[in-house]
This record gives sequence, structure tokens and C-alpha cells, in this order.
Amino acid sequence: MNESAQHHIPYPAVEKFKIRRPFKNCEMQGSEKIQGARCIRAYISGLDYFADAADRRFGAACYEEILHAIAMGAHASWTEPGKISPDSPDHIEHPAMRCSHSTHACATQESSNRESRRSRMNESRQLNANILRQLFETKAIRLEPGAIFDHALAPKGPDFDFDRVEGMLLGAAIGDSLGNTSESRIPLLRHQLHGEIRDYLVRDRTGNAIGYPSDDTQLTFWTLEQLIEDKGEFIPEHLARKFADSGRIYGIGQTMRGFLGAFKSGRPWYECGPHSAGNGALMRIAPMLIPHLRHGGTDIWTDTALSAMMTHNDHASTSSCLAFTAMLWELMDMKTAPEPAWWPKRYAALAADLQGAIGYSPRSGCMKYSFDGPLHQFVSEKLAWAYGENLSVMEACEIWRSGAYLLETVPSVLYILMRHAHDPEAALVRAVNDTKDNDTVASIVGAAVGALHGRKGLPDRWIEGLTGRTKGMDDGQVFCLISRARQEFWEK
Repeated sequence: MNESAQHHIPYPAVEKFKIRRPFKNCEMQGSEKIQGARCIRAYISGLDYFADAADRRFGAACYEEILHAIAMGAHASWTEPGKISPDSPDHIEHPAMRCSHSTHACATQESSNRESRRSRMNESRQLNANILRQLFETKAIRLEPGAIFDHALAPKGPDFDFDRVEGMLLGAAIGDSLGNTSESRIPLLRHQLHGEIRDYLVRDRTGNAIGYPSDDTQLTFWTLEQLIEDKGEFIPEHLARKFADSGRIYGIGQTMRGFLGAFKSGRPWYECGPHSAGNGALMRIAPMLIPHLRHGGTDIWTDTALSAMMTHNDHASTSSCLAFTAMLWELMDMKTAPEPAWWPKRYAALAADLQGAIGYSPRSGCMKYSFDGPLHQFVSEKLAWAYGENLSVMEACEIWRSGAYLLETVPSVLYILMRHAHDPEAALVRAVNDTKDNDTVASIVGAAVGALHGRKGLPDRWIEGLTGRTKGMDDGQVFCLISRARQEFWEK
């Protein structure tokens, strides 16, 4: 890029970039601020698929100036791409100019690379925070800015056992594989066909039970894979592209299909998520906490909210994703299963101010027309009643139903955990046999009991029977990604 090109780049979204602090005091509208963040991210990521040439040129010219101002808290006026404000503390060279500099000593260069990676991660987190703030301001995200966004998590200590993370991920995959071959059947009909399901229904030529994935496993582990590839940064565009380009999604839901269609048509990721209270975001959300194990903080909530609303832009969905992420984090530190009442109370406490007063109604069953209110209220009232009546999982789920609608999925998951969280095998068997959308309910239950009991708490036969696929023939990929996550996010 020649120098003159850096100073005369047409980019309509940043023509009005008259700012004292990036993305705060400026003339740009909310959507333009988000678009401005995208052009910078285009340069940071070095990828081409979500930004046009003008985006990338602008990002290359002003990347250092804008993000230096963020990092240093500078307040000097900045009006033209490629120019450093005279009030900036130092002259900052364009990255392309550094190629001609002499190479430093190897050790110095390695240290510099580490600092650069750390700096870029901080910059990416700042960009995500800016994007989420603009989504809130423009009401483009269906969510209330609840107290959880200010709650800083403590890092996991040196005694933390990564076995809990492995259990969470394997539990999700096992639940999916146990359920997906009998998904969407009424529990009584399923029992007539298969009896009580306690193993994978598919058998190989030698008679061994084999667990194959569906969309629950695929989207969960593609999320983990993208986090690993991005070294712990959460870059929403990359995950959207991962979902779009990774091939066939088995058992794909209508909402996810709508997201993919919108994204492939060229719309930005934050405009692609349908307004849906389905369970498709909740079923894949568990990996979002893994990059934050060592440092804790508040970035986990920003990342989780953006990841969730990408495909399901709905109050109940995104608030449930945030609440379950917090609960999984807490379960990993517990020595024994919490008291039964903890499950609905903790969920409601976390989700209430995120959901606000948005009402949801049962769509079928004997509770139809009997409730209209926030999901957390339904959970608080109905689960306490069902547990007090000593209803079985099947009896309770028959009353409020157990499909893919979150007013059915969330109470079903939490009620199973109320009754069976102390026994991972029993919890998963009940999820698979006693619910309708049994692969997703079992996958979410599996993540919870896995986080609580760790890999060692899951039956060996279920782990050994998993193909470990995330695509057609990539046997063992699940186990490979878990190993890479341990190395990248814990052992490094």
C-alpha cells in the first residue's frame, strides 16, 4: 500500500469519524460505529471474507492510532485515516513499515511476540465490549444489561482440575449421541420402540454401541475449535464463518438454518440471528467459558452474549446462555452436588434482570393459556411445585412439555438436575428417555453433570463408544480438540 493511498481511502461509515475517544464521542450512528469496529477487525484478523477492500485498507491505515488511543486513554482529536494526532505521546508506525526493520535477538523477538498476542487479545476484547455496548444502545440485541456484566470472576486457581472441563465437553457430546437416534419422539412411544435407553442405539458390526453426533455436538465443538484457532479471542465473524463453512449440520434446526441463510447472503453477523426462543444457542454455549479459566474477569459475559445472539436473538435465549455459563463455572468448583433448590433459584437469580419483563407462554400441553411471563418466573414457580409434589421427570415434563422451546427445555433440564445431579448416569438416562427433544436436553444436562463430576464421573462405556466426530469422517476430533484446549488454555 502506498502512502498516498493510506490518506485517501473512501469508506462511507467512517467519513464522519470526528472523535475524541474511539466509538464514544463521535457523530456516527450506532450501526456505523459497529461497522467501524468491523473495518478495524478486518485488519487485525488478516481475513478477507467479511470485509471489502476499503474496509481492510482503512483498518490497516488507522488500526494503530485508534487502538493506541483505547489502550492509552488518549483524548486527542483524530479526524483522518493514516495521520497521528499531534497530541499522541509517540509516533506509531504503520505495521507494513516494520518489515524493513532489522531483526532483534531471538529471545527479544519471542517476548515481543507474546506481548503482541496479549495486546491483540486485549484489543479484540475492547472491540467486543464496544460492539455489545452499541447493540444495547440501539436495542439491536434483545437483552437487558443486567448486573452479571459487572461481575468479575476470579481465575481458577492452581488446584483446579481440568478434568472438570473435559467432563463438561464430553458430557455434552455423550448426551447428544445418546439421544439423537430417538429425538423428537413422545417418551411413551420411544419406550415402546426401544425400552429404556441406557446406551447408544447404533451398533457396529461387532455389536458395540457407537455414538454419532448431531448439531449439538457439531456446533459445540466447532465453537471450541474456533476459540483455539483464535488463541482464546472471541471474534464473532470467525465463528459465524465456521458455522457457515464447516459442512453439513446434522439435524439442523429452523432457526440455525435462518441464521446461515442470512449470513451467507452477506448480512453482518449481528443482524443474522432470528428472533427465536429455541434452544439452539444454549446447547452450544459451554465452550465459551474455557478461554477465561486462567484470568477470569468480565469479558466472559460479553463474549457469551455476542455468541448467543449471533444465532438466536432473543431475551430468553441469551439470558439463559449467560445464566448457564455462570452456573457451569460455579459447578466446576463444587465438591458435591448442590441442594435441589439451588438449580432453579440460581438460574432465576442470574437471569431475572437480563430477561426483564418479556413474557413467554406455553405453546401446548395442560399449561397452555395458564402462564404469560418471564422464563425465570416460570422456572421458579413450576419447578418448586413439581419437586414438592415429588413428580417424576416424565410426569413433570409431560405437564410443561420438553421440546426445543426454551419454556420447555430450561425447566426440563433444571428439573432433571434437581432430582439426579448427584448421579451423572441417572441424569443422562432420564434426559434421554423422559423428554421429547432428548438429544439437546441430554446434551445440556451432560455438560452440567460433567462440569460437576468431571470426566471420571462419566461411564467409561459412553466415552469409549463416542466416534468423536464433528463432521462426516473426522473420527476422534472431539478428543483432539479437548486435548488442544487443555494445552492452549490451561497448560500454557
